[in-house]
Amino acid sequence: MRIDLNTPVTLDTLSDAAAAFLRWWTEQLQELLPSVVKTFLENSVERWTVRIVDQHWQLRSDTREAECIELDMAAPASAVQTLIERLEPRVRAKRLNVLIPSSDILTRRIRIPKSAGTHMRAVTKLQLDRLSPFAGETVHFDCYKTGAIGPDDLEIEIGIVQKATLSRYEERLSSIGLTPRRFAVADCNLSFRPVRRVWTLHERHQVLLAGAAAATWTVALLLAPTLRDAEVQSLSAELTDLRTPALDAAAAHTELERLARPLVAATHLVAQPNALDVLELLTNSIPVDVQVTNLLVEGRAVRLIGLAKDPHAVVAALRRAGRLRSVHLVSSSPHGSAEQIFELAAILTAERSR
Repeated sequence: MRIDLNTPVTLDTLSDAAAAFLRWWTEQLQELLPSVVKTFLENSVERWTVRIVDQHWQLRSDTREAECIELDMAAPASAVQTLIERLEPRVRAKRLNVLIPSSDILTRRIRIPKSAGTHMRAVTKLQLDRLSPFAGETVHFDCYKTGAIGPDDLEIEIGIVQKATLSRYEERLSSIGLTPRRFAVADCNLSFRPVRRVWTLHERHQVLLAGAAAATWTVALLLAPTLRDAEVQSLSAELTDLRTPALDAAAAHTELERLARPLVAATHLVAQPNALDVLELLTNSIPVDVQVTNLLVEGRAVRLIGLAKDPHAVVAALRRAGRLRSVHLVSSSPHGSAEQIFELAAILTAERSR
């Protein structure tokens, strides 16, 4: 596909250019798809053509090989419609290409300058009244380039068809449940759009679904602020309801801490070691031949004076007991032939033994 960005775009050529671009872009995308996906898409976008030959019309698929369905238009429309629904019910949901007889169109050939080639449809439209015996507003036309004539001119073939002729075909197609997409002529590059735009059943379903989705989205956008405010108010109300129990719980916790303070103080006081603990420790720890003559307990400081054959053995025994720390001998002196007067100091640990 060649795109000339210097070519001016007009309203007459915009639709054809857009359609050609979409066809090219679709073909390029299909080349990138796996064969399985490509086959599925080809079946889903299957196109059909109706060929009109007097009262015997032929319906066939453009994308797969299948036998033509012969439609006897002399029969009642209901019978023809029943035949289509029985053989190819999917056709009713699609737009069809319609091949009309060449006798229904009027063809003309004109010559225009090459410089006017990009405005071919506009040039043709200005000459319709001269080229056709019918009024311009009563016909559809199409044109295409057949070739160059000399270095400066182009030959254009023009096809003209009356809207009334297309309307009759559209009415007959509608009577059997079919919808035209384009009217074309066999072995010719001319095609014409339908006179009336009629939606197929499939398109109506698509529009309804799109409308429902758009309405749902619009309602959601409109209700979002209201729903958000309602949720905020609901959370605020729940927090308000929980504030009073939370304050009550905090007050109860404070009161329990206040009531527990005397118990904690008493427990701490009871846990402190005293002189009785020291006497119990000495009774259980020092050798039986040691005599204690003086015991002084000030807080945790302990000072012990007594008689013993080996003061160092007394210090070692108290260290092994584990209830005193920093046990050391302050002084010792002989007393008699076998004993010594000793003085030792130590510090009680923080908690009394259980």
